[in-house]
Amino acid sequence: MKMKKIVASASALALTAAVAVGGTLAYLQMATDPIVNTFTAGNNIAITLDEAKISGDGRTEEGQQYTAYVGAVIDKDPTITVDAGSGNCYVFAKVENGFEAGVATTNMNSDNWKLVTGETNVYYYVDDEAQSIMSENDRAVVFTQVTISNSVTDVSKINGKNITVTGYAVQADGFDSAQDAWDATFGA
Repeated sequence: MKMKKIVASASALALTAAVAVGGTLAYLQMATDPIVNTFTAGNNIAITLDEAKISGDGRTEEGQQYTAYVGAVIDKDPTITVDAGSGNCYVFAKVENGFEAGVATTNMNSDNWKLVTGETNVYYYVDDEAQSIMSENDRAVVFTQVTISNSVTDVSKINGKNITVTGYAVQADGFDSAQDAWDATFGA
């Protein structure tokens, strides 16, 4: 029995020593607070297509009715504006001329509007410094006049015909050129 007491006392002493030694070992440690990264789409792309009103002041986003005749030169200025708060973008204009070939022409500035490869009536805008990326509040006039040919002999070639302009914009980030942006989006 005496042996049992000695063994029990030795075990208790060893356990106490182990707890005492283990309790004195303290590791330096730390954890940071987490950082939560939330992703949202970049700046929105927003454009407006408008033109001067035929009568009165101001501009309109509505289609208008023009009186045309042989030899007429009609002022018309469809303009694409990159809206405030919009991100940098490439701007395109699609011009659909509903007149027969040679009856009505627009005076689109070929220095500022370049035909998109693979398209027949879609153009991208290039400013006077040969830059094609537009920023908020930038404006691009598509053309300023429509001319009805002097050689038209049948007014039915004029009546009820349309020139339709549609504006497009694609974010500039992620694309090397306007052509690449068009091909990956509207041209796909």
